[in-house]
Amino acid sequence: MLINRFSKHIFWSYQHSADLPEAVIIRQVLSYGEIADLLTLNEIVPQEKLQEVILKWKDKDRYRKRINFFNKVIAES
Repeated sequence: MLINRFSKHIFWSYQHSADLPEAVIIRQVLSYGEIADLLTLNEIVPQEKLQEVILKWKDKDRYRKRINFFNKVIAES
């Protein structure tokens, strides 16, 4: 998945046209993205895939509030 649809600060260490695995993008956007990035992620990635990545995410407790916000506000809208 291309990262150029998201804020540059999320993927600052990558080239702007980088093509990264979907799971990496989901974790980065959920961790560091702005609301606009979360909305974009919700539009382009199926809910099943988002939830699958969240469940397998080893560090998810660190970002629990952001994940909860995404699930309750963004994904349900």
